[in-house]
Amino acid sequence: MLASCLGVDTAAEFSADGSVSCTITYTVSNAVLELGALGANESLLPLPVGQDDLALAATRAGGQLGSWKRADGAENAVIVATLRFPDAAAFARFLDPSGTKATVTINGNTTELRMELFPGGAPADPDIDDFVRAAFGEYTVSFSITAPRTIQTTDGFKAIVNRAT
Repeated sequence: MLASCLGVDTAAEFSADGSVSCTITYTVSNAVLELGALGANESLLPLPVGQDDLALAATRAGGQLGSWKRADGAENAVIVATLRFPDAAAFARFLDPSGTKATVTINGNTTELRMELFPGGAPADPDIDDFVRAAFGEYTVSFSITAPRTIQTTDGFKAIVNRAT
């Protein structure tokens, strides 16, 4: 349910030296921000959006928070953060500290990042799908990757040379 009140746009750029730069833009409804700020309900916000929380999550994964800014609106807040990671494995740890939904395998010159963004399920009723898109259209999830070389396989992403979305 919170996914309908939270938008996430993540753009990750993998450098030739193996490091990863990432920009995350969150669009979060004010109701969800209030809910997450109530101490005991902190766990209901499924990911770190506060500056200190993002810095801690990046540090725990082996990376660092580069910048963080928040713009408050009448109905939501937009948070833009940049993060840096020394390698793809640290980036994967940030995405999934449990190590089960985001994993990295390095084999020679090939780095494979596997992620499960959503486990999937039965297709939505078209009428419900239309309603959700109309009601919560500004809260979407997108993920793009830019690599230093041609992306070889995408498995669920659309790839054009060295960029997958």
